[in-house]
This record gives sequence, C-alpha cells and structure tokens, in this order.
Amino acid sequence: MWQHSRLNAPPASGLPDRPPFEVLTATVLLDRLVRARPQPSSLLDVGCGGGRLLRFALRFFPGTPMTGVDADPQALPVAAANARHARFVRGTPNALPMPAASVDMVTTRQLAPFAPWPVELAELRRVLVPGGVLGLAGIATPSPGHLVAYGFAIVDTQFVPATPAEPGFSVLIARAVGSLPGYPNSSL
Repeated sequence: MWQHSRLNAPPASGLPDRPPFEVLTATVLLDRLVRARPQPSSLLDVGCGGGRLLRFALRFFPGTPMTGVDADPQALPVAAANARHARFVRGTPNALPMPAASVDMVTTRQLAPFAPWPVELAELRRVLVPGGVLGLAGIATPSPGHLVAYGFAIVDTQFVPATPAEPGFSVLIARAVGSLPGYPNSSL
C-alpha cells in the first residue's frame, strides 16, 4: 500500500493502493529529499500554491525554517492557513525574492500535464547555498544535461508509473556543485 509512515496519507477513494496525485508527488519527493539531507537548515517551496507540500514537509523536517513562494496573491492566505509553521511571500519562479546562496533546500513540483517546467534552473541555483539540495517532481523534469549546465549534480531519481486515472511522474534530487557563470556567490 502507498501509505507512508511519516505522512499517514490515506488511500484515494476508488484507488485503494495509491493516494491522490498531489499527495503522492509530495510524499515521494519529501521521502527522497530526507535521504539526501535529513535536516536542512532551511527549505524553500517554489510555486507553493495552497501550502500542502510545506504542511507535509513539517513531518519530514521538524524544526526546519520553511518558506513558500507563489506568484498568485490569492494562494498565499490559503497556504498560510494550511501551513502555519511556514512563511509565505509573493514572487515568481524566475525572480525569487531570496538573496543569493541563502537556502539549503528547494522544492518545486509540476502537476499539470503539458505545462512548461515552472522554474528557471539558474534562479534555483542562485538561491541555493553551495552543496544545497534541489528536489523536483513532475510529469516531466529537466534533462540531466540541463541540470549539469546550471551547476547541479543528480544524486537520486525515482519514476512513479501512470495508472489509468493519473499520470506517471518523476522525482529528481540534485545537489548544487561547481559554479554558475554570472553568479559570484555560486561557487563551492
């Protein structure tokens, strides 16, 4: 059964072995992230929407300061109500309201079929500290070549196959390594 011990995610009705897509992507992503960095010093969720991932993240990373960023001003009050432990700010994935090299872990998910990847890899690399961890989950993830070009090394991946009711998705965990041209604070 897909029920996760840290999350106690109930199975979706009609699909006894698998929780809803949004819950499953969050669960698998957070499970892979905790293996890569058990206790990050900070966590940023880009495109946080209603704050659901950050609510789940508290169970995986208790005590970690968390921030959610979303471009939709109407999503932020919902997120704040769903994840009271986190701080929420308005911002776009292409211009995150965070200083360079200020975040230990970044998460982001692409949940809509055929949607473009919602973030710029250069911007994610800019906000991550050297050695910081990036967690991506989506129907499509950036290619390994793109990640390497932006100063990331892949450390873990997982593919969850589709069902007749829901699409499959990939989870990719990468570490910020090397340097990114144009960002003086991005080298190790």
